[in-house]
Amino acid sequence: MATSIRAAIATKTAEFFNSFFDYGSGSIARGWYPVAAGGQARPPINAARAGTGTIVTPNTALALSAVWSCVWLMAGAVASLPFYLNRRTVGQVSYGSPAIDVPLYTVINSQPNQDMSAVSFWKFIIASELLWGNGYAVKTRNGQGQLIALDPIRPEYMVPYRLWIPGTEPKQYEIRYRYYSPLETVDYSADQIFHWKDRTLDGLVGLSRIEYARHSMGIARAAEDATSATFKNGLRSGGFVTSVKYLTKPNRDELKSSLKQFVQGGPEEGGIMVLEGGLDFKSLTMNPQDVQLLASRQFSVEDICRWFQIPPVLIGHAAAGVTAWGSGIEQLLLGWSALSLRSYCRGMQQEIGRSLIAVKDRAALFAAIDLDDLLAADSAARTALYGAFAQNGVMTRNEIRAKENLAPMDGGDKLTVQSNLTPLDKLGEAPPPAPPTHIINMPGATPEPPKDPP
Repeated sequence: MATSIRAAIATKTAEFFNSFFDYGSGSIARGWYPVAAGGQARPPINAARAGTGTIVTPNTALALSAVWSCVWLMAGAVASLPFYLNRRTVGQVSYGSPAIDVPLYTVINSQPNQDMSAVSFWKFIIASELLWGNGYAVKTRNGQGQLIALDPIRPEYMVPYRLWIPGTEPKQYEIRYRYYSPLETVDYSADQIFHWKDRTLDGLVGLSRIEYARHSMGIARAAEDATSATFKNGLRSGGFVTSVKYLTKPNRDELKSSLKQFVQGGPEEGGIMVLEGGLDFKSLTMNPQDVQLLASRQFSVEDICRWFQIPPVLIGHAAAGVTAWGSGIEQLLLGWSALSLRSYCRGMQQEIGRSLIAVKDRAALFAAIDLDDLLAADSAARTALYGAFAQNGVMTRNEIRAKENLAPMDGGDKLTVQSNLTPLDKLGEAPPPAPPTHIINMPGATPEPPKDPP
């Protein structure tokens, strides 16, 4: 009883202090981590200082509208695609048939754990990779060793490291994961963790955009702060007052007191200030037009989009000379899908197969992400694709109907080709001879053979 009470108090205490402190930007800093791994450990990049002096963290980066849009556009686009576990059997069983009887199929396709849907889970993993460079989840297996759940864990607390295996020459290392949460420290083996990293230089930890894009994001944050300060001051610039004659300290204090009435928050804010006795006002700060603040903010959006490999128009920013309508946008979408989404999904697909499918099952099972689902919003392209597949023996009509969530139909399980829509298994067979149409057979009469023409 006392133990449970202490645990409850510890949980509430952590929740209370979490509201005041950002553990994600300071709990594990670069160069400080209690992992004895011979210099092979890599802590997460939770904060990076930009050239502007701004500290960039995943949370402050998400406060930028361009980062927010890029992260959730990419995460939503990939997470909404169908994730499949298929059988690789060749022979009498069709190649690529869904392995719905395997628990892993449900894990990656519909419900990774008790609390999340598949879309929510994959959004978390992808967003973690886009911000920290790494997305993590803990594997849960049943008594038969089958994977039945994936529970996400926060990337800002995870330290991957390589541990030397004693007695191996030359030295061999195993990959392990140390999780430093505010409540507990847990050590995991590589087999217990699903780790998605897209870009890496050491094969151990993914590259963090927060670290590499800190200068771009720092400039964007500085522009946001400058804009906020400008509007907070009512678009009025600061400055100083000059006098043609020397002012004594009492005169100077009296002048400062009178001027304070006209600054922001003063009783005469926005009023008319009268300067007399040879006094003159000189502006000290530059106005937004002088520093091209608007142009700087527009460039920051395009710069951030480069880091995430997303065309700016897809997040609502049309660059100069680019419209948000027409065939040009269609080509941008196709280019984004071919050069960015496809490689990203292919890498994730292979990581799922490597990390989640047991070695003994890889000859029979493989993971797949259906990129063709991106055509769901383009009815014309989808119709043309299905028509070509049906007429060239690529897919049966019931397989096409299944993609459109339609019930199967009788006779729809045969592959057909365009030549009179002949089943593939009947190709090459001579058609049955047609009865002659120029002979009339009467009952009891013997038909005459046709005469040769003169």
